[in-house]
Amino acid sequence: MDGVWCDMAASDIAVRTAPGVFVAVVGPSGAGKDSILQAAAQALSTRQDVVFVRRVITRPADATEDHVAVDDAEFARLLASDAFAITWDAHGLRYGLPASLVDDLAAGCTVIANVSRTVIGRLRERHRNVLVVSIEAPEHILAARLMARGREATTALAGRLARNIEAVAADVRIENAGALADAVAKFRDIVTATSAPAPASAVPQARYAIYLAPAPSAPIWAVASDIIGYDAATGEARAGFASEGMTQDQWTALTRAPATYGFHATLKAPFRLAPDRTVIELLEALATFCGRQRPFSLGTLVVRSINGAGGAGFVALVPDDPPQDLADLEQAVVKHFDDFRAPLSTAEYQRRKPERLSARQRQYLDTYGYPHVLDHFRCHFTLTGAIANPQPIADALERHLERVCGRLDFAVDALVLFEQPAPDKPFRILRRLPFRTVA
Repeated sequence: MDGVWCDMAASDIAVRTAPGVFVAVVGPSGAGKDSILQAAAQALSTRQDVVFVRRVITRPADATEDHVAVDDAEFARLLASDAFAITWDAHGLRYGLPASLVDDLAAGCTVIANVSRTVIGRLRERHRNVLVVSIEAPEHILAARLMARGREATTALAGRLARNIEAVAADVRIENAGALADAVAKFRDIVTATSAPAPASAVPQARYAIYLAPAPSAPIWAVASDIIGYDAATGEARAGFASEGMTQDQWTALTRAPATYGFHATLKAPFRLAPDRTVIELLEALATFCGRQRPFSLGTLVVRSINGAGGAGFVALVPDDPPQDLADLEQAVVKHFDDFRAPLSTAEYQRRKPERLSARQRQYLDTYGYPHVLDHFRCHFTLTGAIANPQPIADALERHLERVCGRLDFAVDALVLFEQPAPDKPFRILRRLPFRTVA
């Protein structure tokens, strides 16, 4: 059979599952499980209620799977410390799934993991909602893929193909013999059908952030809101700017990420409230904190292109000469309000790509829920999303801002609490809290 097929309709799946579904992905070696999971994870990256689990494996890191590579001794130590939800041995290696997935299931998330068929029984015993998805392909395709992968010797390859004959009781079967995109689309549809928003009592949906932002009455607010395409004070979309050589639609796509957050510079990155905290308490604490601060000048803001991961970059307004008062304020805000922050979920943690961070940044991520704080803090007011060559855009924005605003001097005289009411909604200004008046 060619192409992609599935022996259960997505509409049927939704009827018999509920929030907190463990999607156990199984299938023979070479079926393309890792490729499908990686592509699906990217396609569903904005879904906070869908968690793709990184496996812990006693195998060196390679390009075929984004796993946590450990040696046998470290695996044994993790096992002894109850760090795993489930483990198994296969092909001379040890595999484990982190215990954090249990909390994600309890919170109502859809948890997706590549597992061995040998653990299906244990999974069904431990978890109420398990959906087994088998990724399959004809034997000649499996053999070709395994040969191209180059992990096994010829004798080991024959053994793997022989084991592939063993049947597995699956709820859904997808044959990945055609275009990868077709199999990914089918898998994504299945995940979408199985997942549902978690109950509000289980996973608070609102997020809050403490930002620097100009007053909405300031000229730069309107100009910057036009640039990013969104006004966080009114909640309205704006479409008053497009860079030279770009259509309005192209510019809107480029600024979609900053438009989600509104024009701002981050002091305390977005966080969900801790279970024992309320937004009223946060506002009261922030008002008290601001009442003890003195205004200061941030100096002149200038347009800069900032290098990002993978060679891409983005454009932002940054202080030309950041004062020490700014570093002191950021440090105080990060530490003072951390008691209001709920711990990161596994999905939130993974979105920060901890494997790409330095040791210090991972420490900050673990401690404060955000890696770019304290000595790694760089103040910037983001104007665009990632782009391969940001400098021409930076030059165009510099000319535009010089023409309509002139010199951009910024006074830090307030903190602004932003709220995102739901994951699919943009941030809005909830309250602007001024610093104390200096006589």
